Amino acid sequence: MKENLPNLLLLIFSALLLSSCSIRKSVSYYQMRSPDLYLPDSLDQILVWNHAFSNKKGNQLLINTLEGLASGESVGDDRQAAQGLLKGLEETLVEERKREQQKIDTSYGRLQLSGEIPPPLPDSFLRALAKKGQLLASLEMVDSDQEDPHTEYARNGGQGRAPRPTATSKIHLRVCWRLYDLERQEVIDIWRSGKQFSGNSNSSDYDVVGQIISPFKSKKMKFQGYQLGRQYAMRICSTMVQKRRYIYHKGQKEMKTAYKLVKKGDWEEAAKIWRQLLDTNEQKLRGKLLFNLAVYEEQKGKLANAETLAREAFFLNAFQPAREYYKWLAKERKRIKNYKRQQELPWPN
Repeated sequence: MKENLPNLLLLIFSALLLSSCSIRKSVSYYQMRSPDLYLPDSLDQILVWNHAFSNKKGNQLLINTLEGLASGESVGDDRQAAQGLLKGLEETLVEERKREQQKIDTSYGRLQLSGEIPPPLPDSFLRALAKKGQLLASLEMVDSDQEDPHTEYARNGGQGRAPRPTATSKIHLRVCWRLYDLERQEVIDIWRSGKQFSGNSNSSDYDVVGQIISPFKSKKMKFQGYQLGRQYAMRICSTMVQKRRYIYHKGQKEMKTAYKLVKKGDWEEAAKIWRQLLDTNEQKLRGKLLFNLAVYEEQKGKLANAETLAREAFFLNAFQPAREYYKWLAKERKRIKNYKRQQELPWPN
């Protein structure tokens, strides 16, 4: 142990040195995010239903148990995820304070494999539910598959990068939601998960797949389900989100002052400093300042200005962060424009 102590101290010192030399530091702020799907305010009663496990006679539970044993899942994993999904959606609806939500429990069953999406509900069933609410958010499918990286590597004939000895299995959680207009007996939205997702990610992308590590698998399943529930809620609800951005704080001593002002929430004074420093012949410094001003414009809600500044920062210095940033801003502007366009069209659109 004593022999390894100098190496350990050197490693710690190197890590601290690298962190102190970072030219960007994170800042965060809260901002209201508009939904993707426009729903009129008059539709203020929404029912939430777990259609994925709605059969009370035990037949569906038997099917899911046999399916889980065949695929290597633990019994009840998908149900844990479903509980998290419903909780995530319900809590976000409560936070929005725009619609009254009610959780319903009915024995209308599935009797099929959990990985299969059931057909849309019949009109007669929807008309009966219309007595209780105007919208129905139905969790249609929850399914998980376990993937062992060592088995996959062997199956591929040892090609590609070998997994680490400590690599753990991944659980791919697939989900499907349907949103019904009960008065018209119509499906107005269907959303499915698909992309991979890191459990610690703050990505705003909806289609996610979680990595669950034993022995806390059930808790992780519920947590990943909760994240998915909130992310679907972001599709239909206005939500307050915390945004984390990185700004440059090195290049001039005034930039450190600006960073401290931002940490205190004084974006206006920080922006004044960045604008004053723009009168420089240092191209690299100018790119950093433009990037910081782009973040400033975004937190003000002026995405067009932010995109212009981020593009200029990239074309000035070819900063990869600036390239990723202006592309995200362009995509976000398009999403918001599509939402506003929906408001102008007659319902349902």
